[in-house]
Amino acid sequence: MSRQRVNLDGRFVVVGYDGAFHTLYASLYDDAEDTNLPPVKAVGYHPVERLASERTEHGPYPCGFAELEQALCDWGLSGAERERVGAAIAQDPDMPTP
Repeated sequence: MSRQRVNLDGRFVVVGYDGAFHTLYASLYDDAEDTNLPPVKAVGYHPVERLASERTEHGPYPCGFAELEQALCDWGLSGAERERVGAAIAQDPDMPTP
């Protein structure tokens, strides 16, 4: 399993790949200063990984590159922010290639 944190302006995205389940995953955190808060949005997490008390809005599972790109767009990330996430994926040797 791989995981990369991508810092954005005042928030961050954690993006990774779970090879055992063949899915990309990502979480959007709206406060880069408080890492104890749960993500506000997520994609690529199996339903049994979700807590009933979470405030997180979940996207599709499993998640491929098209679903990840759509989620990042839906989350309001700018083109430059999406490119930063893509660059983090490209630099991680454990990530699949599109």
